[in-house]
Amino acid sequence: MLLRARVGFGLTDDGGPLSKALDEANYCIWCHNQGKDSCSKGLKEKEGGFKKSALDIPLAGCPLEEKISEMNFLKSEGIPLGALATIIIDNPMCAGTGHRICNDCMKSCIYQKQEPVNIPQAETRTLRDVLELPYGFEIYSLLTRWNPLWRRR
Repeated sequence: MLLRARVGFGLTDDGGPLSKALDEANYCIWCHNQGKDSCSKGLKEKEGGFKKSALDIPLAGCPLEEKISEMNFLKSEGIPLGALATIIIDNPMCAGTGHRICNDCMKSCIYQKQEPVNIPQAETRTLRDVLELPYGFEIYSLLTRWNPLWRRR
């Protein structure tokens, strides 16, 4: 049996440099303060329902309703552990999502007429920043099991 390498297929990647993730976090307008979390909750029409893209796709936001704006704010303030804890409240499997799986949040970003915030890249880099800390995996593991920010627990 001949084994062949799968060119172009990598399970892990670097997720981009810290400077790019910080650019994205600071590019976000942190709309959670105004209650207009379009990346999380979708772009809503005045009469109800969601706005649609040019391809007639509903802009419903993050399917997990992650606290994206709050994560970007904490990331921009230099608090990667708090940003990761905020992500994990709604998405404990963020190690498997991020820029690998979904970009519905980017489609629903408030910046519809310009380049949207690259939220999945910032999320992936936030996870990587924590995993690179001493005992980073243990911190991630603890947050997925017991997160002090998760009020329902």
